[in-house]
Amino acid sequence: MAPGQFIEIFPNSWPRKPNVDTKEYNGYTHFSLLVENIEETKKMFEKNGVPIDSQISKGPSETYQMWSHDPDGNLLEVMEFTNKSWQVVGHGLDLD
Repeated sequence: MAPGQFIEIFPNSWPRKPNVDTKEYNGYTHFSLLVENIEETKKMFEKNGVPIDSQISKGPSETYQMWSHDPDGNLLEVMEFTNKSWQVVGHGLDLD
């Protein structure tokens, strides 16, 4: 892994089933893309017809996020870190 890259592993806190619903998948659930400006990314998606599955929100990890998907239905999370993002704080990254 390069500095600033990471893999998120979530605990299996509920019964998971193969390919039923996002929160019930066994294994891979989504790909995440880090951007510097999520508002500009959303505008670019809209301009180019990329589907937007959710509006921009701040998740529980203090990171801005929105969701999309590819033509096969694979989920894509778009993230923009803040200075309070767990990913930043946990890795000792400096966004300034």
